[in-house]
Amino acid sequence: MVGALPGMQIRSRLYELLGYQDYARFDSAVHDFTLPPGT
Repeated sequence: MVGALPGMQIRSRLYELLGYQDYARFDSAVHDFTLPPGT
C-alpha cells in the first residue's frame, strides 16, 4: 500500500476535474488495471 497516499491525492484531483460519475467509471477501470491478479 506504499502508493496509496499519492493515489488518493490523484483521485481527489480526478473527483474535481471529472465529477463523481465520470470519475467512478474511470476508477473502476484503474482498479482493474493496477491491481495485480491474485493479490
